[in-house]
Amino acid sequence: ADFTVLFGKAFSGLLLPTLMGDNQFTSPFVVLIVLVFMVSLPSQIYLIDQSLVVNDALYHIPNFYVFWNVGSIITGAIYYEEMANFKLKNWLGFFSGVVILFFG
Repeated sequence: ADFTVLFGKAFSGLLLPTLMGDNQFTSPFVVLIVLVFMVSLPSQIYLIDQSLVVNDALYHIPNFYVFWNVGSIITGAIYYEEMANFKLKNWLGFFSGVVILFFG
């Protein structure tokens, strides 16, 4: 799931400049990003389906939700450096949001 989020964000970051007239889809690396994104989407659905075959939905869905969100947060923090300029107010808001997200 984390690969889908990571490459989905990379794909959307390439799509916007392309729509504005600056074609980003000329590099082999960009093609690789798009291919990994397109492979990760159905793979994620297939693996979720396989887990639901083996596990009860009441076990699988909450675990998937938490691991997907934690993985996305960590991926964004490391790869995109989204938390590099956080101040105390940002950290307090971030952790409050995470607690609300996970405990409702």
